[in-house]
Amino acid sequence: MDEWLRELRRMRAEVTRIWPPPKRFSPGMDILVCECMPQMAEYIPWEPGEAEAALVLLLPRNVRIDESTLTSAAPHGVVALSSSPAGFVAATLVAWSQFRYEKRLRERISRLDENLRLVRLVERAKLILMAERDLSEAAAYSQLRRQAMERRVSVVDVANAIVSAAAERI
Repeated sequence: MDEWLRELRRMRAEVTRIWPPPKRFSPGMDILVCECMPQMAEYIPWEPGEAEAALVLLLPRNVRIDESTLTSAAPHGVVALSSSPAGFVAATLVAWSQFRYEKRLRERISRLDENLRLVRLVERAKLILMAERDLSEAAAYSQLRRQAMERRVSVVDVANAIVSAAAERI
């Protein structure tokens, strides 16, 4: 273990060793390396699938690891305690890369969800205009765009105003 820490420090990583492990790890780290323990998910300061740091679990020697412990912790990497320092560093780098990829995917999903919400808002505004002014779908959207250009705001802002005004009338 000390060899592994020295190898990380040699790579200019800031390493903090915490022993004994706390009841719950605190957030604010890039990579969390810890020994796999029963009910591992209870020690981690985030919900599985919403990781705030790369998680690397160390598998103890000659101990059978429960499959549910591994899956509930959702680690980005796993290293056997019998691994060499080079193997440990490689697994940690892969875990860090996997974590960053997962984070980019979560951010992309978040942006797509927001875009979908905005499209639904514009669609709702179009339906309101179609019903209130007896317009076709194309004409309702053209009116939304025209109002947005005249007011120098986005179509979403105009749609939000229309939907809010309609909700107040109800």
